[in-house]
Amino acid sequence: MLDKIRQEIEEADVIIADCTGRNPNVFYELGMAHVLNKPVILITSESIEAAPSDVRAFEFIRYSLDDDVAFFEKLDRALRPLLGKQYGEFYRRAAELLNAFQRARGFLVNKVNEEEFTTAALAKAQSSPVPRPDDERGFAKF
Repeated sequence: MLDKIRQEIEEADVIIADCTGRNPNVFYELGMAHVLNKPVILITSESIEAAPSDVRAFEFIRYSLDDDVAFFEKLDRALRPLLGKQYGEFYRRAAELLNAFQRARGFLVNKVNEEEFTTAALAKAQSSPVPRPDDERGFAKF
């Protein structure tokens, strides 16, 4: 079981750790994530002071089961910069492809800024797998 957890943490783009209840397994897995330099978002339904002193220095998102809308808005704001970073290289490559297309075809197409591109790419990634960096055809299609 521990190998499966380690593998999942290694493959994850970001870790969301619920520190409510001071579960030792959560803190062990949180330690694994830190060793692997994974971005981590800490959440809790308790006061921050209830967390162990070693992690209190990190930012937490507090949640209440009575207000899931506010929690998901906060979580979305925390996730966007972490998940959007992976699209910076995509944006640069897409801009190069667009420029080459415009030169070859003589078309003038307005390109969006990186933030708009990232928002669209995050939405697209929900319905289509994100291609590997070396998959030129998959990248162009994405």
